[in-house]
Amino acid sequence: MSGESPTNKEKERISKPAHAACTQVLAMLLGHETLQSPSLSTAARSALLDGTYANIDAVEPADLKAKLTRKTMGLDVVQKLLGSKPSRCRFKTCERFSKDVRLVFQNILLYQSYLKDHAPKVYDPTLFETSQRLLQGFEMMYAGELARHVTALAAQPSPSVSPVPSPAAPSSHKPPTPTLSHRPSSSSSLSDDDKAKCHGIVQRIMKYKEMGVAMAAPFFNPVDVGMYVDYKVKIPHRMHLYGVQQKLSTGAYASAAAFVQDMRLIFANCLVYNSEVILSAKIREHAVKLMHVLEQLVEQASFDQTPNATATSTSSSSSRREFADKDKCLQMLETLRQHKMRGAMGKDIHTAYPFLHAVDITRYPDYAKIVPEPMDFNKIDVRKWSIYIMPLHDVIQFERFSERLFQW
Repeated sequence: MSGESPTNKEKERISKPAHAACTQVLAMLLGHETLQSPSLSTAARSALLDGTYANIDAVEPADLKAKLTRKTMGLDVVQKLLGSKPSRCRFKTCERFSKDVRLVFQNILLYQSYLKDHAPKVYDPTLFETSQRLLQGFEMMYAGELARHVTALAAQPSPSVSPVPSPAAPSSHKPPTPTLSHRPSSSSSLSDDDKAKCHGIVQRIMKYKEMGVAMAAPFFNPVDVGMYVDYKVKIPHRMHLYGVQQKLSTGAYASAAAFVQDMRLIFANCLVYNSEVILSAKIREHAVKLMHVLEQLVEQASFDQTPNATATSTSSSSSRREFADKDKCLQMLETLRQHKMRGAMGKDIHTAYPFLHAVDITRYPDYAKIVPEPMDFNKIDVRKWSIYIMPLHDVIQFERFSERLFQW
């Protein structure tokens, strides 16, 4: 038997590259600053690391209690199962590893949701928020680091692997069936030539790869709002690539500009929702890259010029100057977002962190009375990543926000 041929046991093991990727992702989760936060209680830390829950006996529904206690899972437990090398790993695939990591956070979110409704005195909002952020961060890293190993495994003649979920990711890989009930008249829809160009752009975006990774895979299908319950609140106008394909097939776009706006919206939504710097860096990087690819494809397409499609034109010098001004604002905002300072114990602190999200008025009810026009990085992000479709005067919102920061 050749020395290069793997044994049956080795065939059953997780591959070395996949194990290394899982180890890296888990290390990022265990090293995340929220786990070291002084606001995280001992009980909350035990839930995250050991999978044990305080007051579990107070849970009345037998099915819920059974679900939470059937398989005790925490990040430290996952680390033990992962092992220090593939031969000691209890997970045969990245997908099985990912399933247990998700179970850690999903159980906590389920338990805390129950407490919030039935025992609000013991409900821990910090633990709930921390679990949401860590789960969101994990899905970003899954899309960036682990999905390629799942894809490689699925390409082999073996049982199919379940699809990749993510906050900007598909819930399944089947495109929706087009419906023709709201098809507009041909006079108000795209020409056949422009429609073919739009279809071509979507296909090239969906097939775009770097280092063997299909970067657009997380954007194929709608976000699972059942898992990411705050998504509908943060992202009022949702869009995905299969949705764009459906609208093209039903003739829903009256102009190329409307098509381009929806395509930009897909990646803009990702950047707005995934605003946390550390864990979301990879998916943000993918979204920005795809946004640049989209703009190149749109410029190359040379759509028929119509009154509604002027937003796609880049030929006029005035539009180029306007974009240059907006680009400076983007660079300035990203500099603020990435800013760090050295804190206690020599650790770097992301100084923009308190300004990423809107102030929670349920915790600070007087805030709206004191601050008549609240502003945060997320609100600016909505405008920031819509720079191709928004008027320049909206950028003043960013200047106003910056002025307030410097006043403090």
